[in-house]
Amino acid sequence: MGVFIGLDPGGKSAFGWCVARDSPALPLLLVASGVCHAARPAVALAMSAVPAGEPVLAAGIDAPLVWPREGGRAVDNVVRAAIRRAGAPHAPGTVQSVNSLRGACLVQGLLAAVELRDRLPSLPLVEAHPKALRWILPEAQTVQAPSQHERDALLGTFSAWAAIHRPLTWSDLYEIENPWFSPVAPPLHYFMPIGAAQQLAAADPAGVRKVGDALPSKLS
Repeated sequence: MGVFIGLDPGGKSAFGWCVARDSPALPLLLVASGVCHAARPAVALAMSAVPAGEPVLAAGIDAPLVWPREGGRAVDNVVRAAIRRAGAPHAPGTVQSVNSLRGACLVQGLLAAVELRDRLPSLPLVEAHPKALRWILPEAQTVQAPSQHERDALLGTFSAWAAIHRPLTWSDLYEIENPWFSPVAPPLHYFMPIGAAQQLAAADPAGVRKVGDALPSKLS
């Protein structure tokens, strides 16, 4: 059937990892999980927990994997708008600018992506945002795991799952982040349960654009 790997980058005793089994629908069944201190052991532990004979279908990483050539990320504006509509009281604090994130998230997230790419060259690597997902996806709100880091790693597999199954209510937000730069080789994605209409609302609150119009490369 196959499995997904989820990674929640952090520092000492704060790097969550997990393996979850594929399913036709969310939520996913946790196969194994744990917490360690860095990207390399997290990836090694996750790979060692993959059941024999089962392929790794994709990996979700709670960290930015791409950057625009200048300015802020369009994808962050869209996710902020989505969780604000869902009632998040501090959307800019939940979805921070990449320039505001801690080094453990940024650096360890990229190192985890590099580790996975070295092991599985064609594996889809998917940016995830577990805390935002909990605001906009009902299935994410009841997920439990032994620790918060493992829970966020498990929620990361939801975005990886969407990259494979392509549910109609989810979108690959990297399609509006153009042009972008990444030190990690593709395939790279950022799937969230945010549709085209929500993306357009974030791009143009006045509603001038219509669904089907080309999305702008940058959002104000």
